[in-house]
Amino acid sequence: MNCREIYTTFQLTWNRAKPPFLNTHWSPISLFELFLNDEITEYILEQSILYASQKEDCDFVIGAEDLKLFFAILFTSGYNVLPRRRSTGKIRVM
Repeated sequence: MNCREIYTTFQLTWNRAKPPFLNTHWSPISLFELFLNDEITEYILEQSILYASQKEDCDFVIGAEDLKLFFAILFTSGYNVLPRRRSTGKIRVM
């Protein structure tokens, strides 16, 4: 299959209508729970406990609500590691 065949086979059309999920009002909590649902929370809990046991921290205990609270604090505080030095490269605008 060449590029032209792939393009014509997988060409998408947009009818300018909004997807249904954009028409609903999303609260900050519902958006948070949309991305950090129960399945993901349980997986992170299992992996955190596994990591703590590998590091021989037998006293490590965390619950689902504590984990969600921890992530909520990280998200709302905007914790982000930035580079220590400014980039010396110049940005070229075309």
